[in-house]
Amino acid sequence: MNSPSDHLLFGKLLLEKRLISAEQLDQCLRLQVAQAETGEPHRTLGDLLMELGLIDREQLEATLSEQRRRLVLTTIGPYVLVDRLGQGGMGTVYRAQVPNTATRVALKLLPKHLAGDPNYLSRFRREAQIGVGMVHPHIVRAVDFGEYKGTYYLAMEIVEGGTLDQRLEDLGALSERSALNIARDLLDALEYAHRRGLVHRDVKPSNILFDLQGVAKLSDFGLSKASAPDPSFMLEHGRTVGTPHYMAPEQAKGQEVDGRADLYALGATLYHAVTGRPPFSASSAHGQMEAQVTQDAPPPESINPDISPACSRLIRTFMAKDRGLRPPSALAARADVERVLRGEQPATPGPRNLGIKRSTTVRGNQARTPLPAWLVPALAVLVVLLAATVIWLLVR
Repeated sequence: MNSPSDHLLFGKLLLEKRLISAEQLDQCLRLQVAQAETGEPHRTLGDLLMELGLIDREQLEATLSEQRRRLVLTTIGPYVLVDRLGQGGMGTVYRAQVPNTATRVALKLLPKHLAGDPNYLSRFRREAQIGVGMVHPHIVRAVDFGEYKGTYYLAMEIVEGGTLDQRLEDLGALSERSALNIARDLLDALEYAHRRGLVHRDVKPSNILFDLQGVAKLSDFGLSKASAPDPSFMLEHGRTVGTPHYMAPEQAKGQEVDGRADLYALGATLYHAVTGRPPFSASSAHGQMEAQVTQDAPPPESINPDISPACSRLIRTFMAKDRGLRPPSALAARADVERVLRGEQPATPGPRNLGIKRSTTVRGNQARTPLPAWLVPALAVLVVLLAATVIWLLVR
């Protein structure tokens, strides 16, 4: 226990165990410094605490043992773990640093019980391989992958502005314009991935990260697959993969998917962003997937009346059950988002049963819906008949 970092960890453990107070720790650290300045023999922090009667031998040995265990755990290959950023189904993500350098990364560790499962290990490796090759301003880039004493790790660029999931938890919902700007950035990322033959398959709020400047980035390509006609790739351990709250109907049914499945998931994510809740409220994963296949989500404006008709149409077009009614590509979807941001309707027709009045501007300055051409002469005939009836009744 000679380095400053060792002393800090030892002191932190004593504070965690509530064996000493912060004032007592500070007192001993100052005493160490004073002894070093006067040339007195060096005494460890543990020895000083024992001399002052603040801890006993048993407490010292137990804390040293915990310190050794923590020091082993905090070194993974060339990286030293600094603190935990978050945890998901595929492992825990830490802020980590390369010692004696300014290099900092987000380090994802695959739990050892999953590393023994060929399916999970394959997915982890796939995320690393894909991530290293993806260089795009709206995609979280992987920079390193390896194994250290049985622990597999993936080093990624560190993105410290939180996730969309966290923003929605804090704010409830975003403004329409903010949500559309995020969608536009993500469509840039998806268009880049789709051009390389990759379908993400798990677009959702927790996989959308923000840097400190607020730039949105798509993460976790561990579920991505080449968009080839291979229905078998949708199953892992006999389950459909993806997140049920945002999953396209064809994905929920275990069918082959292409980039339009990502557009559906982005539409469901956009729905959540502007309404503050996912499109369907089923309590089970099975119920969620069944709803994605068989039900229409409530109109977004029925939850948040501030949503413009154009934005509502955009979301419901992205979420069309028939993928043939969704935009044909991420590029076309991005153009639709741009149109809505300008106060126009999306160009993609979408499903016929949207039931939304067409408008050339966002809510607050709507254009009237023109009458169908056949209705005008029909109304004229009806007026003549009514007039003739009234005259006949008067002269009868």
